[in-house]
Amino acid sequence: MRPINLPFQDLTAQMRELRSAIQAAVMRTLDSGCYINGPEVERFESRVARALGAQFAVGVSSGTDALLVALMALDVRPGDLVITSVYSFIAAAEVIVRLSAHPVFIDIERDTYNIDPASLARFLQEDPIRRSLVKAIVPVHLFGRCAPMDQIVRVADRYEIPVVEDVAQAFGAVGQSSIPGIAKCAGTMGRLGCFSFYPTKNLGAMGDGGMVVTDDADLARRCRQLRNHGAEAKGQHTIVGGNFRLDEIQAAILNVKLDHVEAWNVERRRIATAYDAGLRIEGLMLPRGAPTQADAEPQGRAIANHVYNQYVVAVERDRDGLAGHLAKEGIGTAIYYPTPLNRQPCLINASGITRQATNTDPAGTDATSAHFPQAEWAAAHTLGLPIYPGLTEAQQQRVIASVRRYFGRGPATSA
Repeated sequence: MRPINLPFQDLTAQMRELRSAIQAAVMRTLDSGCYINGPEVERFESRVARALGAQFAVGVSSGTDALLVALMALDVRPGDLVITSVYSFIAAAEVIVRLSAHPVFIDIERDTYNIDPASLARFLQEDPIRRSLVKAIVPVHLFGRCAPMDQIVRVADRYEIPVVEDVAQAFGAVGQSSIPGIAKCAGTMGRLGCFSFYPTKNLGAMGDGGMVVTDDADLARRCRQLRNHGAEAKGQHTIVGGNFRLDEIQAAILNVKLDHVEAWNVERRRIATAYDAGLRIEGLMLPRGAPTQADAEPQGRAIANHVYNQYVVAVERDRDGLAGHLAKEGIGTAIYYPTPLNRQPCLINASGITRQATNTDPAGTDATSAHFPQAEWAAAHTLGLPIYPGLTEAQQQRVIASVRRYFGRGPATSA
């Protein structure tokens, strides 16, 4: 087997491009002597709020902590129910359990991998007793594509349930809001939006970082309080919070990268377009085509609906065979996500009191043993291909050619 010389992720191109600017920003911060909640954090918060069209932005220590702070700000308590997707990274479910609340899992749409709004509506409609315990809904904008927020928010508003968007993988994406004809940035369509700046995200730090955005002044104030040990003023801790502050050096780095994220998202879409053209192969399901431009233009400029934090295909037969073939040819891949959250050992007991309706099982079953057919299908069939700024055209064509060889197809030009 050849060594992996075309990795699934490669952040070195960004560093080569921005080395001098990042070094200058870091040294400026080091020389300032201000390392916590300083001017770089304040500037980054202001710039992100402006870029997304949000009123307030609160920098925190990670995307996971952003979700935790958001749910704490909504006063999620032990015994409450919080609805989220069954097919995602564990963070959203994990923070629910950390608050001694219970995750209620909803199945996904097969073609987008995002939470299925019909299943969500059915659960809330059919069980008023458990619906009364639901404190929040946490949809995840998976792989860079917006969840159907127009439908999700309309359902949530019907029952006056706040929506907390998990935008860890979708900085710069937009979606159709609950207002007909109005597209908004991911993270600004619910009550709160939660972002991760983990290094591999579309906007990534060189360490951990996160952010909560909202248009609600009281929630913003509460998030600021929670991130700083619940202190409203120095020495005055009126609520129990935590140490969830965004590092000043990471904010300085992010301020440099923020100037480039839109161009990087354009590059990701360009790579996705090349893959779309070269990988039209029977037995391989490509990411559902999303508009390259939103119908509306938030902040006076067009932003893509899908920003391709990952380019995830579904292999009808033998996903692992394709992954092994690509590895033999030196190409890295990743599986998102091999185990749905309802089968994660640490969450089984946590969700045991809930029942939910899937998109093929309206009656619902115990959440510990529920069959989530779309999530199970995705877990068994999906595979992420390399996509990141700096992936050259030659490397893209190498990926396409290798996939086509596996399926016994010739060059893309003959497809």
